[in-house]
Amino acid sequence: MMGIRTAMLSCVAALLAACAGPGWVDLEAPAATQAGPEFRLAGRIQYLDLEGGLFVIRAEDGTQYNPLNLPADFRIDGLAVEADARRRDDVATIGMVGPVLELLRIRRRSA
Repeated sequence: MMGIRTAMLSCVAALLAACAGPGWVDLEAPAATQAGPEFRLAGRIQYLDLEGGLFVIRAEDGTQYNPLNLPADFRIDGLAVEADARRRDDVATIGMVGPVLELLRIRRRSA
């Protein structure tokens, strides 16, 4: 009887941890030659059907950023995120949709 109770409690704990959502995901940012200062932004991931398609982060202030290293797990249209980033004025992309960023860390946030 004790084994079943322990197994059930383990399952409940695992489900609660999964529902809580992931914490910060630290990213390996490319070596920056002329990186700007670090800053935090909050917004939503948006898929744009331009130049073959790309994902941007539309910040709460309306600024649209083009992340260089957005992880695949975060490429979900409409996903609310928070990120620490660095602006990269020394990099150009074919998307040309806003300032280019390198993400230092990112996490999902509740809508």
